[in-house]
Amino acid sequence: MEDSDDTLVINDKTMIKIPIITDDFNTDINFAFTSEEQSVIKKLSKNNAIFIQHSSNSVRPRYLLNTPITYIGRDVKCDIQLEDHSVSRKHVVIKCDEDGQYTAEDTGSLNGIYLNNKMGNSFKLANGDLLQVGKFKLYFFQNN
Repeated sequence: MEDSDDTLVINDKTMIKIPIITDDFNTDINFAFTSEEQSVIKKLSKNNAIFIQHSSNSVRPRYLLNTPITYIGRDVKCDIQLEDHSVSRKHVVIKCDEDGQYTAEDTGSLNGIYLNNKMGNSFKLANGDLLQVGKFKLYFFQNN
């Protein structure tokens, strides 16, 4: 991949600019992809997406979204299980319509959901969006 205004390649990592989580949204940060993560995003099928969990570890958890409905929460029956007391049993439902548009909907959780630092009940998701579920920060990506 070549460098552009929105990307920068350093060794095996590709950096892309996404909005930083602030009140004014005027600043950008670089979210570093490993070459493996970049490859995974490029190989996503139509109407599939992925959450990459923000983590200081060298290996970040990734969650494939490949069904019309995905539940995120603490409960073992959730499709994406996030184990922490800040996450409700069934915290959020991710829906994908037939056009491939993903939405995140709060299921009545105690702590709510945030998209790019804005609290709400329902959000349309776009590439690079940061969904916060309890203490977990999940970056959303699709291969459009």
